[in-house]
This record gives sequence, structure tokens and C-alpha cells, in this order.
Amino acid sequence: MRSQNGIILHGNRFKDEDIVNRPEEFIHADESGRSLLHTACEISDIKSVEKIISVNRLNLKNAIDMRGLSHFHVVAISPFTDVLQRFLKEDLVPDINAAISDTSNFLPGFTALHIACLQRNIEHVRVLLRYGAHSNTKNAFGHTPYELLLWESVRLNQLIMDPDTIKHYSTKSKYKKYIEKFNIDDKIINRSELRDIYKIIELIRNSAKGDEEFKDKGFSELHFLVCQALLPDIELVTEKCCHLMNAKVNEDVLFYGGLTPLHVAAYFHYDDIVSFLLKHGADPYIKNKQNEDALTLRLKDFYTGYENDQDYKKKFGSRPRLIPSLMDPSLLLNHPNFIDKYGMKTIHLAVGTDLDFFEKFHLSERPNIDELVSPTESKYNYYEGSTPLHLALMFEQNDILDYLIENGANVNIANKFGNTPLHLTKDPVIFQKLLKMGANINIKNDKGLTPVEVLHDKK
Repeated sequence: MRSQNGIILHGNRFKDEDIVNRPEEFIHADESGRSLLHTACEISDIKSVEKIISVNRLNLKNAIDMRGLSHFHVVAISPFTDVLQRFLKEDLVPDINAAISDTSNFLPGFTALHIACLQRNIEHVRVLLRYGAHSNTKNAFGHTPYELLLWESVRLNQLIMDPDTIKHYSTKSKYKKYIEKFNIDDKIINRSELRDIYKIIELIRNSAKGDEEFKDKGFSELHFLVCQALLPDIELVTEKCCHLMNAKVNEDVLFYGGLTPLHVAAYFHYDDIVSFLLKHGADPYIKNKQNEDALTLRLKDFYTGYENDQDYKKKFGSRPRLIPSLMDPSLLLNHPNFIDKYGMKTIHLAVGTDLDFFEKFHLSERPNIDELVSPTESKYNYYEGSTPLHLALMFEQNDILDYLIENGANVNIANKFGNTPLHLTKDPVIFQKLLKMGANINIKNDKGLTPVEVLHDKK
């Protein structure tokens, strides 16, 4: 702590002249491995740090504290890029790529570049790269600074997309300890922070051009642009590098492993980019290492939100819609064997679109118009045994309901609860319409009720 009378370090008060008169005292490590310079760095007393460095420049010892951090690592954690640069400019760092001990409980195996990337400190990264920091050095978890940035870009994207579900992701992640150390979740997340991540990724990629040892892990320029939702740039790149359209990230990369640009666009809900990629040859059937295609990834957060929402759980089987409202329904095309975690096939999901798309879907795919929702192990499969007609009634898709009836949908199929479409009808007009199409008014559901009795109970 700095005051007008000097600086307080390790419980002792020192004057500025003490640093000049007793220089070695400030770089000598105590029994815990910490020096007064460590503490000055940690409390961000830049004036004292500068003075300690100046008077000890020729014999500065890079003491290691009990956590395995050197003076340089502590400076890398601090926000002061000018101090970091001075360490490097005056050759006070034996090895810019020296890592914290792999046995340390605090960021094991992290180099200064790992730390700067994790803290999203663009200026630190710029200086470190200029002085030769390696972006392919692995920490104790086997991850490079570059991979940390890729993971962090996903985490921030998820926070922006869905602040309520990221907690589940974070607690399951092996990066939980990183989050805890830097209190990342306590920070306000916005698009500018995500842009900072992409700026740093770009710095690393540019600095590594021509470096044969650098491995981009299959994270191509097209992946990079899709992550940033830069559609004009995506259009330019696809003209020149069409081979990147279905390129996959290496399987060993956290989260991104096995993802194509289409996977990324679908997962981050960039529906305009999904449309563009599909029109220009993106393959919707390619699966990532979790055996998920683009359609599955596009629905993933939607389902997670549904399962985690207590209001939906209280209303048995209630859901706001069948698919996300912003979803590009083109992903539903050409998936004849798709079944989601709740037993829905693409024709069931298509009921959640609009009449124009549903008609296009029906004419191009020629699915079974009476396809049943399959049984699954999910406890949220409330629609097992339902047909598209059941779903159109439940979700009040009346235009699609009429289309299904006109195209011969069976009006007497019962779902797993024994309910026919007539049992689910609340509207007397639709009730009469189904009767005219041959709906059996005498079928009883599992509760022993006929459609008329159910309709009477609803009034």
C-alpha cells in the first residue's frame, strides 16, 4: 500500500530512499519465496516497482514465491504493460517462456502469455509476442495460450447468448479453477470483451505466419470469421477458399473439436450465416466428436433452457415452441433419420415453423405425415406417440393443422396418454372440423375420458 510517507510491504513501512539505499532487501526472497518486489507488483505500486527494478537492474534475481510465481509472472498478472515491457527491454527475464511449476496449485504450467491471454490483456500479448513468447507452449493441462483463447471465446459467446445456462457449463469444465482464480464470472460480459478475444487470436495467428511449429489446430480463417459473425468477410473468403467450407477443427481442441464453420454458426445462432453456408455447399450431415450435426447444435441451448426452467417443469409438457424462433428452418431439410433427445423427428420440428416452410418441407422430404414422436430415455419426452397433427393442436399452429388435415393426416391416432387429436382440441370450430374428417368421438384416453368429456372439463 502506498502513502505519502512511502510504501507498506509485508507489514513494514519503507521510504522511497530505502529502495535506493538498501536495494537487495527488496529482491531478497523470504521463507515463502516472496520478495518485496513480488508484493509491490501485486499491489500495483508501479512507482516502487520501477524504482526497485532501476536500482537492482544488474543483480535482479527472479525469485519464485510459494505459488511458483516469478517476478515476471506477477507482472504478467498485473495490468501494467510498461512494467512488463521494461522487464523484457532491460533483459531482466531469463526466459520469456518460463512456466509456473506444473505442481503449483495456482495456474500450473502457465507462461506469461497464457496469463495475458486468460486475462484478455491485448497490450500484454502484443509485447510478449514481439519479444518472442511462444504461442504453442502447453500448460500443465496440455493447452496452449491459443487454445485457451478459443475456449474463452466460446464461454463468452455462451454468456452473451444465454447468461442463465453458462453456470452449468462452467461448473462442468476443467477450466473451473481458472474462472475461480480470476473471478471471470463476476465481470460484466459484453460484445467488446469478446472482440478483445478475437483481436488477441488474430495477433497470435499473425505472429505465427511462417512459423512451421505453430499449429492452428484446424481452426481456419473461415472458422475465425464465423465466430465473429463477419458475413461480408465470410463471403470473400468462401470465394477464394471454398475448400474451407467443410473443414473440421482438430478433434483434440476443447469444444471446437470436430466442428465445421456450419457447426459454429449453428451453435452461436448466426442464422444468416447458416443460410449462406448452406447455399454455398456446407454439409449439414457432418458430425463433431460428440456425434452432433449442425441441427443438433442449433437446438442444444434451446433444450438446455427448457430443462433448466422451473416454470416449464411445473406445467406438465408445456413448452413455448417446438424450435427456437430465430432458427433457420433450412437445417431441417435433408435429415431423414434425425431424432432429437425428446424423440422428435424433423417433421415434428417443422410444425414449429410456418406454413410456407412446412409445405416446402413436406413436398421436398415426403415424410410420413403421421410420424410418431419416438420413445426416449429423457424424462422430458412429454410428446411420445404424438403425430404432427397432435403437435399442431398443442402449439396452435392452425395453418399447419389445416394443411395436415387436407393432406390426409390420420385424425384418430392416440398418443402415449391415449389422447387423439380430438381430445386435445379446445376450439369448438376445430372440434367440428376434425369430426367432419372422421374423428371418432367415442375413443377413450388413459383416464377413461372421451373427447367430449375432455372438452367439457376444459370449459
